[in-house]
Amino acid sequence: MAIRIAIFLLTSWCFILPARAQSHDETLPAPQNLQREAAQAHADRKAFLLMFSLPGCGYCKVVRRNYLMPLLRETSSAERPVIREVQITSRDSLQGFDGKPTTQSALANRYGVQVAPTVIVVNAVGELLADPIVGGDNNGFYSAYLDRALEAAEKQFSSQRVKVR
Repeated sequence: MAIRIAIFLLTSWCFILPARAQSHDETLPAPQNLQREAAQAHADRKAFLLMFSLPGCGYCKVVRRNYLMPLLRETSSAERPVIREVQITSRDSLQGFDGKPTTQSALANRYGVQVAPTVIVVNAVGELLADPIVGGDNNGFYSAYLDRALEAAEKQFSSQRVKVR
């Protein structure tokens, strides 16, 4: 009987440890200085995405795990977008696109975010480049919505003239 319990506990740890390790990998960085981060993304010709979420939101977890994290892991560094996660209810401070202090919840209010998750793509000064993606993946089209938003960011760069020296 003791051997069965030991085997059960050992087997359980084999499933629990990888799950716990994986959960730490599935976090997106919070914004610190949107002015600097978005300007750097723009200079690097990368899309800048903001995911607005709520703590414990199951739909947010699905969008993060199934769509945004794979973008960061499976895309070449040259094409990898910059993604920041904003907690709708957080009072954590950050610098806004204008360089002034703000909070994560104030940023959510600026964009009128009322549903989690909401994903937006913005330019270097925080202007929307595509319609927000509001809600989770209820109908299986989330990947297409995300692709469309990323294409809008790509158009921004392709419409800019290249300076010849």
